[in-house]
Amino acid sequence: MIKIIYEDVSAYENKELFYELYSKMPDYRKSRTDSLKLDKDKRLSLGAGVLLCRALSVAGFDGSELNISYGEHGKPYFPEISDKFQFSLSHSGNMAMCAFSYSDDGKAVPVGCDIELVRKTDIKIAKRFFAPEEYERIISLSDENERADLFFRYWTLKESFIKLTGKGLSAPLDEFVIFRDEKDEIRVRQNGKIENLIFGEEVPLEGYRASWCAKAKRE
Repeated sequence: MIKIIYEDVSAYENKELFYELYSKMPDYRKSRTDSLKLDKDKRLSLGAGVLLCRALSVAGFDGSELNISYGEHGKPYFPEISDKFQFSLSHSGNMAMCAFSYSDDGKAVPVGCDIELVRKTDIKIAKRFFAPEEYERIISLSDENERADLFFRYWTLKESFIKLTGKGLSAPLDEFVIFRDEKDEIRVRQNGKIENLIFGEEVPLEGYRASWCAKAKRE
């Protein structure tokens, strides 16, 4: 089972609500939130923690009883239940996102997600970091808003993929290509091989773009 959930952290500007939710967080999330300097970043961190606790509850686990660990490039996971529960967190603007998969039979699949606030962007960034065919697709659009939207669609799709792999930004964004196949389904090609993954795109709130990726068999 794969689920995607979101949280608008704007309400956390209310300090009473913030500290009420903060008090319910496990120590590892409190430490993560405490390490941040800006109030906005603290709210986003708390929002991600709220979503993770909610995801664990949906999957039937008590997050307060689990120990969190991190992979070589920082991907978080719970060793005790990694075969039954996988997750990915992201946040931008005032929105937090969590993608998670869970399974009673020990077959939870890896997931990755990314959310971004769509904003004015120097498209030269795409030329520097994206695959050539992705950049060409962006600049083929004449409307500036459409270019920005496609830029962030590619960005979130690519981020969701590298977060699924656990490699993070140690994996160059131009070494794989996001494209649509003959069935108009989103795919990723890397080293000449098309990966067996499922992608999804969402607009959780006006002005945002979000994507998720899961290592699951296609029908």
